[in-house]
Amino acid sequence: MPKPVEPSSLEPVCLRATKWLTTYSHEDGDLVKLFFVPVLSRAVHYQRITGYFDSNALALAARGLNGLIENGGRMECIVGCTLDPEEVDHIENGYALRPLIAKGLHRRLQLHAESEWNRQRLGWLAWMIAHGHLDIKVAVPKGPDGRYHAGHGLYHAKSGLVTDAAGDRLVFRGSINETHAGWTQNCESFDVSCSWRGEYDLERIDKSEAEFGRLWRN
Repeated sequence: MPKPVEPSSLEPVCLRATKWLTTYSHEDGDLVKLFFVPVLSRAVHYQRITGYFDSNALALAARGLNGLIENGGRMECIVGCTLDPEEVDHIENGYALRPLIAKGLHRRLQLHAESEWNRQRLGWLAWMIAHGHLDIKVAVPKGPDGRYHAGHGLYHAKSGLVTDAAGDRLVFRGSINETHAGWTQNCESFDVSCSWRGEYDLERIDKSEAEFGRLWRN
């Protein structure tokens, strides 16, 4: 679990101090060491859209997260979610969506926490949320008729937007989810755009930032 850290007397390392590849895949090596930890350690704001999320991903990036925390940084995550038939029935009977989702997530987390290993990983989530470094919202897709349906698709977009103390921004978009398997086991790839690398990269970053903002504001 992360521990409170004293502010560093050194200036935080900025994003542009690293020569980021335009594309990363598992063929390049360990993506946690090559990208995930370095990019998080330079962040003051990490905004993530992912189809799936688990606390093991945070444990993988412990060193990077300590850097984000030392920078006074914050992580915002939008996660895909599907509904069970019972949850859809409750919604149709007038129950509010938010408490139903919260109850369903709580039930799934309880199952996830049955082992000591997973309880330690969930500790990362609890610590970061309690100290204002992490906020998570859930994206629940609707059918063409505007109604919620059990198992109807999944919000499956995947991107990450990183901002450093100097105001530089980096976006990565591709197949990778914010999970242990996504960062270490699956065959994944993603493209990287940097705000200081020209107008086309900047256009992609601005679009990604606007997309995240619209979703975050519901």
